[in-house]
Amino acid sequence: MRLRPNELDRYAFVIGLILTMAVGMASGWVRSSGHELLEAFVYVGATIGAFMLYPERVRITSTGGMLGAAGVVLGGFFFFLIYRHVRLEYASSEALFGFLALSALAIPVFEEKVVRQIMLDGARKRIGPYAGSLLCSLLFAWSHHGARLVFLVAFFISLVLCAMALKGVDTIQRSMFHGAYNLSLLAFEAFYK
Repeated sequence: MRLRPNELDRYAFVIGLILTMAVGMASGWVRSSGHELLEAFVYVGATIGAFMLYPERVRITSTGGMLGAAGVVLGGFFFFLIYRHVRLEYASSEALFGFLALSALAIPVFEEKVVRQIMLDGARKRIGPYAGSLLCSLLFAWSHHGARLVFLVAFFISLVLCAMALKGVDTIQRSMFHGAYNLSLLAFEAFYK
């Protein structure tokens, strides 16, 4: 059975939720099997599939660079406020490189496409932009395991990214903010400790 475009829109939230859960399970399986670098292929493949299901016109502008800089500043702020008390352990330098590539490139593009375009758009059409943003941000924060403060920061960052999406900032530009934020957290963690 092939879904028509209007059916894709009607079921967007559910499709995004299923895609997120499937990628999470596949990613966990690949990571537990000791092949951290293959995890990037899970995210890249799912992102390509999401772009094929829900195409969008992508444009690279100077706004993306400014959003990236804002992501670095916000990442540094939250690192010194909260994350400096969290210690990340890496089995090898290969695992660290894979984690950096995932956190700065593959995961942000996937999350921005699926969570804040597909899921948010589906939720917005059903329950409105504000409730949709709250729902997507709650699910996003819940998927980021950690202490209560980590949950709150992830929720806040997701609300900011939802606001960007609702204002028309495209997936790649939001990904630049998100990736720069993630990378700055990891860079501060690597240099500070």
